[in-house]
Amino acid sequence: MNPELFEAYKNTTYRIYLPLGEIDIRIGVMNPLLQELLFRNNSESWAFITACNPYSVMQNEDVNTLLNTQLELYLLEKRYVFFKGMGVGDDDSWEPEASFMVLDIRKEDAVKLGRQFKQNAIVVGVIGNAPELIDCLNE
Repeated sequence: MNPELFEAYKNTTYRIYLPLGEIDIRIGVMNPLLQELLFRNNSESWAFITACNPYSVMQNEDVNTLLNTQLELYLLEKRYVFFKGMGVGDDDSWEPEASFMVLDIRKEDAVKLGRQFKQNAIVVGVIGNAPELIDCLNE
């Protein structure tokens, strides 16, 4: 993946929408609210993933909605616990991307899912560690 694109992914806020508020995740930054969410859900691992804009090629809203609906149906079928979210880049020339924060998904499975939905990268983490950006194309 080109370095500018990887840098743009690193400079993104990965926002989770919860019934009692939002949690903003940044790559490499520990977040006590995220740790509490994992603890309360007895979750060791998680991933933040979207199906929008495959391979970072901008799609229209209808296409992105359809793709993300397919991802949501997959998550429901596999009985994952997940929360809706939004990837909001620091560079406002890129539209925020509807996303999902998935609990108890292994890194390997999350990378496969990212590849399945043609994503260059995903965000993953485990309880007690800072979030990390994973290049799905080279993992």
